[in-house]
Amino acid sequence: MIRDEFEKALRQFEQDFQKGTATKEQFDKLDVWQQLLNAKAEAEREIDAKQIQGWVHPSEDAQIAIQAATSMANTIHEPVAVQQDLSTKPLKDADQTVLEVVRPKC
Repeated sequence: MIRDEFEKALRQFEQDFQKGTATKEQFDKLDVWQQLLNAKAEAEREIDAKQIQGWVHPSEDAQIAIQAATSMANTIHEPVAVQQDLSTKPLKDADQTVLEVVRPKC
């Protein structure tokens, strides 16, 4: 629903902008809709992260990501992040939501 309302407001703003009749109020409303969309997306990412961090029933992909992160952490001797897409990177280089941090055993 939020996305539909945002797209509707965006289409109206674009039409009014082309006509030269767009208002600051319309622009501000778009900004609010965008903030709501961003908040919703962030909440969904946090839910996904909590499901993975809980490790109640980790998927095979999640288990592989943890194994890879453990191996990497022990090899490079620094913390490794398992990211949103289950990729692994040194924690200092993480560029996505971090789902899990694996520290070296040494």
